[in-house]
Amino acid sequence: MNRYVIDGLLRDMFTGRLVLCLAWSAKGAQEAFRLCSEAAAERHAEVRVYRANGCERIIAPSGGCICFRSTRQTVRGFSGDVLAAERYAVEVLVDVLEWGPLRASFTEAIVL
Repeated sequence: MNRYVIDGLLRDMFTGRLVLCLAWSAKGAQEAFRLCSEAAAERHAEVRVYRANGCERIIAPSGGCICFRSTRQTVRGFSGDVLAAERYAVEVLVDVLEWGPLRASFTEAIVL
């Protein structure tokens, strides 16, 4: 995940949007969480960062939130404004026929 993607995710979160960041692996989700939480803390001191294993998320004072998940975790029941997914995560979800319903739950989808 590069700094431009991080900037876009944080901008969406700070404007009150709900973002799901979907990685192919748990390690990828944790790395994305680490990068985003560090950048969010640099920009805004009042963000709330939840580090519970498997439920990592960052919440902005505006009510916006970024949740981090891997394809190995369930994403059932998630809906929001922006879905940011790694290319490999999308390939896994297409293979198991879950991409269509998940994509339909979000206003905007971005494949990284």
